[in-house]
Amino acid sequence: MRTKNWIYAVICFIFMYGCYDDKGNYDYGDINVITVEKYLTNADPWFYKGDMAEITPVLKFSLDEEITTLKFRWELRTSEKEYKTLGHEKVLNWEVDTAGWLQFVLTITDTTNGLQCVDLTRQYVMDNLAYPSGVWLVLDEKDNGAELAMLDLDRRLDEATQEYVTYLDVYADLYTLENDGQRLGGKPYFLQEVFADWDSPSHVLILQEGGIGPVYVDGSSYKKTISLGEEFTGGALPAGQVFVGAAYHHKGDILMSKTGDIFVRRKTDEEVFYSGMYPDFPAYYEKGLEVTLMCKTRSGISTLVYDNKNHRFLAVNDGNVYYDDEIGEWVTDPNTAAILPVFPERMEGVTPLNNMGNVEMYFCDGYTDGDRKFWCVFKNREDGVYYMQFFYYDEWNGYKVIPQYELPFPHQDLLDGTNKFELTTDSREFLFFTSNGTSVAGAPHDKLYAYQHARGRGDAKLLYDFQGRGIVSMLASQRNNAGGYLVVGLDSGEVYFFAAGTTSIFAGGTIEYAYKTEPVFGRIADIKYRFGGQGSIVD
Repeated sequence: MRTKNWIYAVICFIFMYGCYDDKGNYDYGDINVITVEKYLTNADPWFYKGDMAEITPVLKFSLDEEITTLKFRWELRTSEKEYKTLGHEKVLNWEVDTAGWLQFVLTITDTTNGLQCVDLTRQYVMDNLAYPSGVWLVLDEKDNGAELAMLDLDRRLDEATQEYVTYLDVYADLYTLENDGQRLGGKPYFLQEVFADWDSPSHVLILQEGGIGPVYVDGSSYKKTISLGEEFTGGALPAGQVFVGAAYHHKGDILMSKTGDIFVRRKTDEEVFYSGMYPDFPAYYEKGLEVTLMCKTRSGISTLVYDNKNHRFLAVNDGNVYYDDEIGEWVTDPNTAAILPVFPERMEGVTPLNNMGNVEMYFCDGYTDGDRKFWCVFKNREDGVYYMQFFYYDEWNGYKVIPQYELPFPHQDLLDGTNKFELTTDSREFLFFTSNGTSVAGAPHDKLYAYQHARGRGDAKLLYDFQGRGIVSMLASQRNNAGGYLVVGLDSGEVYFFAAGTTSIFAGGTIEYAYKTEPVFGRIADIKYRFGGQGSIVD
């Protein structure tokens, strides 16, 4: 049973002891059976390490008569087979000395007849220095090594003016701070938020080459949990593989390497972190694979990947999803292939995504406009023209691709194959992109453009000129979660926030930034919005 205040009454086992009359005249209706209805706590909404936790069970008696001859024993489950006794009173009072999800076992014994009730409850404990969720994580490279930072827009009272003001709080080099001075130390590539059960605070995967290698951190404390190598069957990263991308699924995960290999694992328990192992060998699909980009769908059940070797899109999935009329729920067939072809409907003048021919794919991402739609940008090597294609991907019904239209990209002169792209994820589908790598001013990628498509009637607009500071990372946040900001990371170590979630960005000339950091970071490698939990994600 799941409740909003993070309290879980998982299961109750009733054990009865005693000698019953062989004649079978024992009346079970006379037994006053004990059950735990719920737990009351002083958590707000969870405990912090060092708190004095108070947990009170609310008991129910089958005969509606309270039993006064009860003994209690509270235990903390410390491993699969080990327990630590915490107290023997009905109300547990315990100074919390452990962080994370804790499982408490309450054993209640009726001393008059030996009847026992064993009940479990889970409580979440944050570390002393717990950081907020709903923040932007920044992976940067400074002093020849990766660093992890956090940016938080916090609205609070200005003591001088007595008005509420939004501040941009910067937590630089967070990993080193929370891990006893240890540095990540490698070449940074990618951040990926991962989840366990619906309400658990997330963890974060940091992909880097060298240093201490790719690692996971707890999303509340930013302390290291495990190394990525521990998730492989061989106990270490596969030889020669450097991972530069990842995708989270409910029932499985994907890693993408520099060489275009992908590694796919199936979770053994989707509500537990790090369940299931990655094989030591990459996934294979007919004719081989060279995956150069991944485009995760928002359902959490599949990821579109582009295979540059065979110029096709494929679906890496959790399993075939179908609606089971008998149970009235969507279910996943775990026996279906993990990698499947997409099946595009044919449309004249549209390049089929399962056989694109001699093209170079630069970008693909999705947005919500009633259905889940996608936008990709590629170059046809035959005619040298850059194109953009819009399509609907139906992952719930046979991985069908339904093309909308394909058009030459406006302002061909702005593209050269090195541009950075980013797409808003909600219904206001803006494509943001940088100037090319051979800027007239001699500073590659230092100009920010926006394009709002209108079936070929749109036009690109210069939004901001960073004047010699190159754009290396962009993230467009969902309006429901993060105010519709476009967050731009520069090679100078600065991060800019633009309120770019409305059509007003196309009015007038260039736009002004809403917030910016000082150049406290190194070269920005990746920026991600951290939701904090699956229940916080709004599509």
